[in-house]
Amino acid sequence: MPFFLYEATDHGGKPTTDFQDAATARAAYDALMHAGLRDIRILDSQTGAAIDDAYLRGLSEQERREYAEYLMRFRQAGDPRSEWRRSLLMGIRESIIEGRSTHIVLALVLLFCLWQGIWLGVAGVVLFYGVIVVQTVRALRWFDLYQEMQMAQVAGQWQKALSLITRLRTNKLMLQQTDVGLDFEEAAIRARQGGDIERIIAGLAGWRERLADDPGAFESRSLGIYIAGGHFDRYLKAARQGLDALPEDPSRRIDLALAEARFGSAAEARSVLNTLEMSLINEGLLPFRQWIEGLIAVRSGDNAKALSELWKAMSTMRGEASTQPPPSVPLALVTGAYCLALARSGRKDEAVRMMAEVRPLLRLHGYQGFAGMMQSLQMEVEVPDTVS
Repeated sequence: MPFFLYEATDHGGKPTTDFQDAATARAAYDALMHAGLRDIRILDSQTGAAIDDAYLRGLSEQERREYAEYLMRFRQAGDPRSEWRRSLLMGIRESIIEGRSTHIVLALVLLFCLWQGIWLGVAGVVLFYGVIVVQTVRALRWFDLYQEMQMAQVAGQWQKALSLITRLRTNKLMLQQTDVGLDFEEAAIRARQGGDIERIIAGLAGWRERLADDPGAFESRSLGIYIAGGHFDRYLKAARQGLDALPEDPSRRIDLALAEARFGSAAEARSVLNTLEMSLINEGLLPFRQWIEGLIAVRSGDNAKALSELWKAMSTMRGEASTQPPPSVPLALVTGAYCLALARSGRKDEAVRMMAEVRPLLRLHGYQGFAGMMQSLQMEVEVPDTVS
């Protein structure tokens, strides 16, 4: 059974975070409730928990708790890179403390070698600590490269993104420590470049085998590949298969509702959304639920509700940071739908101004989000080329 990351309040009223071993998110929630915790939030999807399971099972109970606390700090950090650096330095510090006798011996060896002029011994000690420094620098660089790879995809710089994925794979230590699904990232880019979808999916056979114990996980993880390749019928089918395999998983219910709202039936999207267990909704799923509500309203002609729900989704995705958030494809797609509702409400000038901000991303990624509304958006919110 996979481990689900959670946040809750313990018996003494203090916040706590850890992993709960359970078959499903619902089972994890029930187990935590039975243990007396409250204000429970399950932060993992079924698919994410399945992918991370092998790594987490290799950790002790204490190491899993520490990893959970790190993940929570990382999620809440205004500057994720700073949190990443802080965690690395803390790890080095704890390693030094735990192995202080070894470090004392090495320090004495270094002093003796310097005193006696045994330069080979000096070089050996320096090399030992040099490896630690190099690994730390590589870990920091890995984080930067991963962020750069994601931004290259947002900007449509496909070859740059593929090149960065190749560089990320060279750091075997990082790939052992945290599974980032680089194969799925590459597959989505290949699909976007027009690659044969059957061959691309077949190339992920190792992942299908690895996720075999969690029915529907492979289909759920493949959604981005189908949508990147423009295979919207396969996208809908995979979302249905994922949910059929595990109906109680809220993230898969959100996946299918969003797929229906984008490219299927608004009525089906509403039906799927109505069966969503709100107790299992976390802050990561909330903006997508609001986005779905907004898309259903746009397609149903309820512009007032569309404006309300899409504005909520935009606000949630932007967060509370005072600085401008980095470019985001989901945020651009939500903004595009919001602009369409604005135009249909008679606020075309406002829609044109907002469209100017997201037009570059919509030109690259707009196919992902509107279920036939893209043409309406272009006709009703035509942004002049002079608008920057």
